[in-house]
Amino acid sequence: MAVFTAIASAIVGAIGITGVLATIATSVIAGGLAYGTARALGVFKAPEINTKDPGVTIQLPPATDNKLPILYGQAFTSGPIFDAAISNENKTMTYCIALSEETQTGTFTCSQVFMNDVELIFTGNTVTSHRDPNQSTDTSYAGNVRLNIYAGGSSGSDVIFPTSGTGSSTAATTIVPHWGVNHTANNMVYAVLQIE
Repeated sequence: MAVFTAIASAIVGAIGITGVLATIATSVIAGGLAYGTARALGVFKAPEINTKDPGVTIQLPPATDNKLPILYGQAFTSGPIFDAAISNENKTMTYCIALSEETQTGTFTCSQVFMNDVELIFTGNTVTSHRDPNQSTDTSYAGNVRLNIYAGGSSGSDVIFPTSGTGSSTAATTIVPHWGVNHTANNMVYAVLQIE
């Protein structure tokens, strides 16, 4: 702004204005020069906004108090989230949830899946509706929730839910965006849940 004031003072001096009127004229001319320069340089143009939200990276320390149970018989279970990712321009959230340690003998199956207090109804690995405790059915989750459950690894042959249809032989490494061949989740039963 000092450059504009010096130029304005020179202009006012050349015209021959003095006193208080010279101070006011200098201020007006300096403001006009600053405005004109800013406009010429495009300072008043709205910045171009990148519509892609890069998201937020959060890394939490390991929770040493989370223990992985070993399930025997029939059980309702949930577990800690051990990995998560956001993808699809921040529209899809993927959670990896540890359910149990895999045992040397026996098999694991899944017959019902609940989210909060509603039972999810699936076609393949995709929710088509949900049923609340009053047995009322709603389709608001339809197509927006997908679930695969794996026992012992991350390959398509380790899928225990769904047993048929879409996702029944999908490797976890193709669902979790940042997983590769080294993400095997060996000796663990876990769920990969995607929510749109």
